[in-house]
Amino acid sequence: MSGTEFEVTAEPVIGSGRVVAILPPEIDLTNADVIADQLVRMAVADRGVRVVVADLSRTTFCDSRGVHQLLMACRHAGARGVELRLAAPREPVIRVFELTGVSALVRLYPDVPAALAAEAARPVAEQP
Repeated sequence: MSGTEFEVTAEPVIGSGRVVAILPPEIDLTNADVIADQLVRMAVADRGVRVVVADLSRTTFCDSRGVHQLLMACRHAGARGVELRLAAPREPVIRVFELTGVSALVRLYPDVPAALAAEAARPVAEQP
């Protein structure tokens, strides 16, 4: 699998409205745009999808372009009524999210099962 591709698997519960996207080991200038585009396409391709979980368990590096594109993908998906959840980030990626402030803007989950089981976030307009 090259850096510009990632495997997409459907959540095994039929009709669950959830999709899991397994992200590559590195997200950087060479693949960040493609990854964000594919995540957004997953969010809008099927009207039944309500949650896209980006599985970062294999991702050990994410540069500033990757952070920006993941944040933009979250915003674009949210504008279409789909929640993009980031799951299982490793410590180096968590650190980048903390330093850039992304961890305060998106919901991070310790693993994919937690991201799949979580209740939906309140829309930004409803948050205090």
